[in-house]
Amino acid sequence: MLREIPCSHCSGAGLELQPDGSALCKFCGARNTMAGPVCPRCERVNPSGADHCEICREALTRLCPKCETKNWSGLDHCTQCGQSLDALEFVARRWLTDVRSEQQQKAPGIKAQEEAGSQRRLGQMMEMEERRQKALNEAATLQAARERRLMTWVLVGAGFIFLIIVVGIVVSFIPR
Repeated sequence: MLREIPCSHCSGAGLELQPDGSALCKFCGARNTMAGPVCPRCERVNPSGADHCEICREALTRLCPKCETKNWSGLDHCTQCGQSLDALEFVARRWLTDVRSEQQQKAPGIKAQEEAGSQRRLGQMMEMEERRQKALNEAATLQAARERRLMTWVLVGAGFIFLIIVVGIVVSFIPR
């Protein structure tokens, strides 16, 4: 809508809204002063002293959270102190500061809890490793015992076969 308003200097219909809230003519480059603030959303020129746009109800002014200066709502930072005019950013920054200070206060206690938990988990892991090693040793001992028994039976069987062969040879040399 602002582009349809004629410039007060050259009468060209080509005003463009600037970041400071003024309107600049794209034909002659002159700054046009408006009767009231321009809406940053619908670009309607509102009556002087209006806080909200008559058409879209967009806020036309923003109050700086730091110095409480009224600023045009299209600005990102206060013209007086440079503070961000985004209320959510201001709240988020305060919240982050509060959270960080709270975390810094809790840090030693949390660190001690983490250390205790770490020691407990390390103890549990060492205990599990000891049990695993014990089970492996028991299994190896049982396997060695089985292998000894098997070797004993193999040797007894081989000895018995050897004895039969020797007895057969001796019997074959005996005259009849």
